[in-house]
Amino acid sequence: MKRRSLLKTLALGALLFKTNSLGVTLFFKEKLTLIKKIDISNESTEGGEIICYIEDNKLCKATIEQCWESGKHLIIILFSNDNKIDTVLEAKVHYNRPFYFTKRTAMEIGDTEWFDDNKTKILKNKFFFSDGKIIDFTTNYSKQSVDIKAVENYFNSRAGFIIDEINKKMG
Repeated sequence: MKRRSLLKTLALGALLFKTNSLGVTLFFKEKLTLIKKIDISNESTEGGEIICYIEDNKLCKATIEQCWESGKHLIIILFSNDNKIDTVLEAKVHYNRPFYFTKRTAMEIGDTEWFDDNKTKILKNKFFFSDGKIIDFTTNYSKQSVDIKAVENYFNSRAGFIIDEINKKMG
C-alpha cells in the first residue's frame, strides 16, 4: 500500500507540483529548500511529521502528516513573507477499515468488510487567512459543519509551533 505516496507528492517542492487528493496545483518561483523535519509521532498511533521549507531564506511552506490505522490527516500551510498563515490546504483521509484489516482477517472474525482503498473517503478543505483570521474557505462537505474559530485556533497554534521550531533552527 502507498501510505506515504501523497505526502511525498506534497513534499517535492519543485517549480510546480500537483496534489491529486487535495485537487490543487501550487506554483513556486524557485525551488524550495527543506529546512527542518519535526517528529510528531507521539501525536498519532501510526506516526507523523512536519516538514518545513524556505524560499529566499523565509519560511514559505510546511507539510504536516499524521497517520492512524483508520486514516490520516494531511495539511499544507503556506506562509506569507511576515510568517503569517496565508493559505491552508487540508485533507482528512478516512479508510473504511483499518489499513491492516485484510479479507482473511475479516473472514476469521465473521466480518463482511475489509480494507478497500477504493472505499476511502477524503474530506478536503482550503482556508484563506488574513491576520490570523479565516477570510474565506472551500470544502467538499457542509460549510455549516466547520467551526471557524476552532479551525483558526488549531492552525494558528500549529503555525506558532512551526515558527518557534524554525527560529530555534535558524537561531
